[in-house]
Amino acid sequence: MPNHGLIGALLHLLSFLAAGWFGYDAFFGVNYKDLYDTNYKNYPNTVYTITRGEDTNSLEREAFVAYETEDYNLAIQKFNQIENKQPYFNFYKANSYLGLGELDKAKDLFTIETAADEAEFKAEANWYLALINLKQHNKTEATKYLETLIANYNYKKEEAKTLLESLN
Repeated sequence: MPNHGLIGALLHLLSFLAAGWFGYDAFFGVNYKDLYDTNYKNYPNTVYTITRGEDTNSLEREAFVAYETEDYNLAIQKFNQIENKQPYFNFYKANSYLGLGELDKAKDLFTIETAADEAEFKAEANWYLALINLKQHNKTEATKYLETLIANYNYKKEEAKTLLESLN
């Protein structure tokens, strides 16, 4: 016959240990969601000036209007339709994917930006790659991108240092 008292005591002990572990993690572990939410802000359109009442109705204008109004699906669609691609399109498409929560697509495009020799948004791409890795709870990769940002660029350098301290 099983000893119900012993089984009950073991179950209580197991639940106590599990609660202790989760409590420790909640109080002393890295809160990736808070770090991401505190530091994430979609990058502003700094390359295409949109003027009210402008008659020009190009695909690039439509893409950036969609981007600025946070209609990221439409922005991606318009960026993809443009035949003469500008080097900065991948960066803004990556931010659009990030705004939609499509982290892997954003990560792929940001990685292309960091690898390109003449990329205009290399520093910014490192920042967003760090944030994506935070959101995915990948402390090692987030740390790598933050350290690259701190060592090589001025963009968000102080924020990167603070974030790195929070991870350690």
